[in-house]
Amino acid sequence: MNTTIANNKLIAFFMGFKMLVENYHGIYFIESPTKKTYDLQGLKYDSDWNWLMLVVENINLLSKFDKNFFGVSTQYYNRCLIHCYKNEQRVHTIDILNSETNIQATYLAVIEFINWYNSCKSK
Repeated sequence: MNTTIANNKLIAFFMGFKMLVENYHGIYFIESPTKKTYDLQGLKYDSDWNWLMLVVENINLLSKFDKNFFGVSTQYYNRCLIHCYKNEQRVHTIDILNSETNIQATYLAVIEFINWYNSCKSK
């Protein structure tokens, strides 16, 4: 499985997708929370703002259900920042700077955030 597909799988699980078929002759099928089925190779988090913005919104909405505050900010110069606060104190910042494109910076920041968030949840 290549890196982009693995990263899109990480994002999909964060978004509530479930694995239906794992590595059946190289095919991976997952199901969205709305019961739509996708091949992992068909996920577009890395290339489509419509897909990626749903993840950004989900990260921002976590603040409503979590004791922490998370804020995603895409900026100029192909930069994306994600600030993570607990009790009004910044505990973590993800800063992806000078990527080739703004969507790439946001995608990389989202992946780093999900890895960080998952590691915090497992503690």
